[in-house]
Amino acid sequence: PPPPPPPSPTFPPGTLIKTVFVLMTELFAEGLVSNVMAGQKDAVAAAIATSLGVPDSSVAVSVQAASVKFVATVEYADAVSADAAASSLSIRLASPKEATAFFSSAGITVTSTPTVEVTSMAVPVPVPDAPAEGDFPIAVVAAVGGALAVALLAAYAWRRQRNRRSVAEAASRTAGSDAPKARASQSRDTSPASHGVSSSTELGTHDLEGRQPQRINLPTPITV
Repeated sequence: PPPPPPPSPTFPPGTLIKTVFVLMTELFAEGLVSNVMAGQKDAVAAAIATSLGVPDSSVAVSVQAASVKFVATVEYADAVSADAAASSLSIRLASPKEATAFFSSAGITVTSTPTVEVTSMAVPVPVPDAPAEGDFPIAVVAAVGGALAVALLAAYAWRRQRNRRSVAEAASRTAGSDAPKARASQSRDTSPASHGVSSSTELGTHDLEGRQPQRINLPTPITV
């Protein structure tokens, strides 16, 4: 029977934890651990990554003593994806011969059928570093400054429009109150009596009726 899964690791209180599903592939190969080169580990990782359609960097490979034991792990966010990957990889590693051909780029000879299984484990969620004191994000400063500028411009435009409306209303009220006075003054100015002058027609009539034409006799010139 397979060995029991390792106990879940413990984390400090308050640590955010998520569950990942790990596809683990174990295979034994001829040789010694001391003879395994870094290029061979990379080749094992690349072969598994290519088969599963994941980046090479997502495959972690370690080497243990027992002839040479390669352990490759790939993390998945959900069990469905991990199980599908395990089924696909198991078919390709169904025998030592097929496994040797699968890892031919690594130059290793697999001595037993690899095991492929999925286990779940809890891992801490990385927390982004808080910005250093005085290192406030420039984008936040720019956004706040822009919003403040827009608010000030809007307040200025509203106040200016209000002042214009007040001036127009005051002018309208003043013009309405002065209209009767202007009409009364115009009536007085256009009346003949206001200028202290009588009608020329009336004066002419009185003169003609009140006076009679007079005849003036001039002296006779004396001849010397």
